[in-house]
Amino acid sequence: MTGVFFDWGVIPIFAVAVLTLVLVIRSFYHLVLHPLAKIPGPKVYALSDIPFLFHLLRGEWPFVLKNLHDQYGPVVRYSPRDVSIITVDGWKKIYGHKNDSAKNFEKDHLLYDKPSSGHHTIMTVKNEDHKRMRRLLLHAFSETALRNQETVIKSYIDLFISRMTEKAKAKDTIDLVQWFNFTTFDLIGDLTFGEPFGCLEKETYHPWVSMIFSSVRFTVFLQLMLRYPSLQILATLLVPERVKKAHEEHW
Repeated sequence: MTGVFFDWGVIPIFAVAVLTLVLVIRSFYHLVLHPLAKIPGPKVYALSDIPFLFHLLRGEWPFVLKNLHDQYGPVVRYSPRDVSIITVDGWKKIYGHKNDSAKNFEKDHLLYDKPSSGHHTIMTVKNEDHKRMRRLLLHAFSETALRNQETVIKSYIDLFISRMTEKAKAKDTIDLVQWFNFTTFDLIGDLTFGEPFGCLEKETYHPWVSMIFSSVRFTVFLQLMLRYPSLQILATLLVPERVKKAHEEHW
């Protein structure tokens, strides 16, 4: 009987009409009423995260963002809720140390989420815990402490130069970025754990160092999952197994 008095065919039309109305209202809000509406940037980026996430997943976002700054200036809105600022003053206000009268910005959980281990690091904790952790580590980075480590630091620089000299004499083609990474991680390993990773000696990455680079790629997919939790299953399926494994082993 219901079908006699109600045309079920109008349901799809009604659904499309409602969806269209919602999109129009949402677009009007983001372009006109949103607190970031007056900040320069492409209108399509202000309407959705999709353009940003698309370029991020393709690994080309830094280049796209540079082009946006070249076109729109030092302050650019690149998503409904995100702004990129490249001025010196902006960097100091956002990332610089604050005095007692100035409040620090809390970390954005979309960028500094709790690791999969379930335990925060100094990079992801809230401001109060960050202060406590920083105080414990601060003495290791004092001028006196760093000068006491000068011999250790110099030994790895000398080894790096020695390896470069050998490669130059052999007229080998080398990847300088890779060799700078070898030096950096060997130095960090010695200062942190009391022994290097052996990258300079073996002329290759230690497995754990390789895992660090692989796990970084996982953060791109993590951005997608944090912004759209409903897509978490799909995003997880898109992550290559080796990247997921590296991320889990690293943490």
